Amino acid sequence: MILCWMEKSISLPNGADTMSRFISRLLSWLYAPFVLIEHVKALWAASRFQKQLTITQDNLNGIVNDDIVLFATLYNEAALLPQFLRHYRQLGVNHFIFIDNHSTDDSVELVSNDNDVSIFHTSDSYKSANFGMHWVNALLRRYGSGRWCVVCDIDEHLIFHSPDKAAPYSVDTDPPLKSLCQRLEKRHQQAFYTLMLDMYPKQHLHTSAQLFKGEEASLIESCPYFDQSGFQYTYNKKYLSQMIRGGVRQRLLYEQQADKGPALQKIPLIKWQPYFAYLSSMHTVSPRRLNSCFEERETGALLHFKFSPGYINKVIQEQTRRQHYDNSSEYTRYQQLLSCAVFYAKDISARYQSSEQLSALGLIKALPRIDSDAQIIPQQHRQDQEQRQGQDKNQKQVQDQDQDQEKVAAKLRDNGKAKAIKNG
Repeated sequence: MILCWMEKSISLPNGADTMSRFISRLLSWLYAPFVLIEHVKALWAASRFQKQLTITQDNLNGIVNDDIVLFATLYNEAALLPQFLRHYRQLGVNHFIFIDNHSTDDSVELVSNDNDVSIFHTSDSYKSANFGMHWVNALLRRYGSGRWCVVCDIDEHLIFHSPDKAAPYSVDTDPPLKSLCQRLEKRHQQAFYTLMLDMYPKQHLHTSAQLFKGEEASLIESCPYFDQSGFQYTYNKKYLSQMIRGGVRQRLLYEQQADKGPALQKIPLIKWQPYFAYLSSMHTVSPRRLNSCFEERETGALLHFKFSPGYINKVIQEQTRRQHYDNSSEYTRYQQLLSCAVFYAKDISARYQSSEQLSALGLIKALPRIDSDAQIIPQQHRQDQEQRQGQDKNQKQVQDQDQDQEKVAAKLRDNGKAKAIKNG
């Protein structure tokens, strides 16, 4: 409390950059023992909460030293799990370790025959386990130490820009995630920073659920839009991290409470060591130096499909379950979106196209691309050239897709179905 008061009360005249940096470093140093206490508590809790986990699907012997392992908790995620697995297998994840918090749907059955999946089960409180992070830290320490590990939620898809021109990768080249980890290791970088980018449909949520039914419709088709601007970036001296707020949830639910919106920074990829620990979900990690990876040359994004067609049932489920932060109060706010006409906002919403698009918007940082002759192509020149070549075609495709969706929505309204869904 005293440090927070000092940080807010100290004001310096313009131009006092040297003194400002000194005070910033002093405050950061003073915070260090408090973070160390949090760190020790997290490691101790991980050891204690590991006893709540029982392995029910054991393929751990298939993990080799240089494998990339993904860790995630799940509860009734059958709708999202197939596309989640497909995405990360294509990226190059070698093994999945899931913590099943007593799912009642087909989540476990969907992966029962997958040799690259191991499952731990617990029926204990997700909330009491620091929203699952005590369980995750325990398994990371035991099975992730010395390896590159991905930690994310089932509705999050990691993306990043690859400087290699050849895509998709072949049997003679490394998968994208493997190549990224190799680049990070060459720079002696142990962690990878991402922006969690909320994806959403253009239509009302009920209409979107009707337009995109079935496994053949990808998440990016059902939720193709994101906010391209309006993000706030704040440096956190305590954790040496960059905090991000913004996006569609901030715009629709926290417009008058800018400091209360959901945190959008995450560190989902780390070369794990046994003394590492996540402190607050994947938002902060200790040792603190790992949080400074936002300053590195490469960053990525987590496409966050919270508003996928299964969103309505998820809100009802989590309000009843009350296992999320602040008794799932955020899900109470989410219920307000059920009556929201549209998520789309002109001049703010953009349809997702590629990681290069996010780089051009300044949302992620990317290395310059290397062509087949090993010559570096200036990123801005390449983006300008590609934009000119494909602008007309992309615009026509986007317009056609939007028009088709709007026609279907209009037809539903004409038939009275949209009204029935809304009233229901």
